[in-house]
Amino acid sequence: MLTASLLLCGFLASCGFVDSNDVPADPAVAAEAAAAAAGIGSTDGSTVLAVNTTEVSDTAVAQLSAGKRPTTAAPATTTAPTTAAAASCKAETAPGAVRTSLVSPASPVAVPSRFLGIHRGLNNPHWVSPAYAAIPAPTYRFDYVRTLKADVDGEAERGFWSNIETSPGVYNWSYMDKWMAANAGKGVIWMVYGTPTMYQKHPGEPSRWPSWPGIASPPTDAGHAALRNYVRAAKARYGSQIVAFEVWNEPTLPWGQSETSYNERWTPAWGNANAPANPAPFFSGTASDLANIAYTLNAAGLGVPVLGAGFVDQWNTYDYSVTRFLNAPVTLAGGSGTGKSHIQALSVHFYDYTFDPSKLVAVVDGYRAKLSAAGLPNMPIWGTETGAEQNGRFTANDPRAPVNIQRWVLLAAAKRMQSMVLYGHVSGTDALQYLGDPIRNTSVIAALDKVYAIGGSTICNAALLTDGRVWVTTAAGGVFLI
Repeated sequence: MLTASLLLCGFLASCGFVDSNDVPADPAVAAEAAAAAAGIGSTDGSTVLAVNTTEVSDTAVAQLSAGKRPTTAAPATTTAPTTAAAASCKAETAPGAVRTSLVSPASPVAVPSRFLGIHRGLNNPHWVSPAYAAIPAPTYRFDYVRTLKADVDGEAERGFWSNIETSPGVYNWSYMDKWMAANAGKGVIWMVYGTPTMYQKHPGEPSRWPSWPGIASPPTDAGHAALRNYVRAAKARYGSQIVAFEVWNEPTLPWGQSETSYNERWTPAWGNANAPANPAPFFSGTASDLANIAYTLNAAGLGVPVLGAGFVDQWNTYDYSVTRFLNAPVTLAGGSGTGKSHIQALSVHFYDYTFDPSKLVAVVDGYRAKLSAAGLPNMPIWGTETGAEQNGRFTANDPRAPVNIQRWVLLAAAKRMQSMVLYGHVSGTDALQYLGDPIRNTSVIAALDKVYAIGGSTICNAALLTDGRVWVTTAAGGVFLI
């Protein structure tokens, strides 16, 4: 079997950009991430591209060359505890009154061997003082990075599609080459976000990045061919270092009175009327537009899981974005199925607004209920962005930061999430306010390094205690109490 970068160059015109400067990749990263994010069969009769390989197979390339949608092997299964690990689990008494029991030896949890991730910038953007300054590299252990906040050489968000495809079929990989090299050996979650101007369905509409209007727009139908070529080119260039592609970032669909009473999409007029504090969206399309993006990624034969769709604060019973996306029909010519047919895992963001990590339990349960209602009770859930926000933001040397960070990660593992990617090791005040400053705060750095050890363990007992502490024991004799 040849590598993806060699095989696909004959098929993709854009592969002319693949050269000897390709970043070395760690094949184990993609293999383990694929095993953790199991392909879940569709409930509506359409095909799901599941993953059990870190490369694009010879058969897949032959099918691509013939203009056919590639087939894949049988879905991988979610990681389960080994018989020996499960057998070594024993019931233990919690060191305090229990508010919520999370794990017992009767149903132990195998945490993926790669679990903890970070958002990482390399340099301050040119408007952040000191401009262009290098951000010190992390001194703690982590497994994943996500392409949001790929700030390089004074330029922000070099991982956005709009900042890579600068004109039709022309890709500027120079910034991402540096960012990927700096993160060699880490599994990259490649977030697909930021439609280039020439492909925008709703050109020029406001986005959360005021200097980049229109990037919240979904692509036009014709733009989906460009999207397919772009993600194939990225996978060909960086190979198995990319372990997953993520559909968008925080696409809150316009809310209404019920699941069937809503505005179709977030227009400027709707945003000004209903969300005056933040009238510009991260996504300005419909639920079907989002499902179309998932379809395009899934049908591209990328050989890694497709995650959808980076939802934030959409877990409650009165939030309908997730349900609408999962059930939205694909409307592209030649497409089929619904949003849920074309993702292998749900990706979600958790922000702690009130210094209360325990809220994560209800959040995961809420998303799990939505998956169950859509016929996907066992679909994996990836956490692709987490931090402190609003009234829960940290201050300098905040003693709550190292405690809450560990509780977020431990609760996510006990709730059977497949990853926890924190925000962030980044420029300006964000690193302090969102994560207690993992660059300089030695207590935060020690906490991150300590909780990293939960990856690859088998959790035998876990509970949320009434005093807010989280208690976890593992088959190997590890004990976390924080």
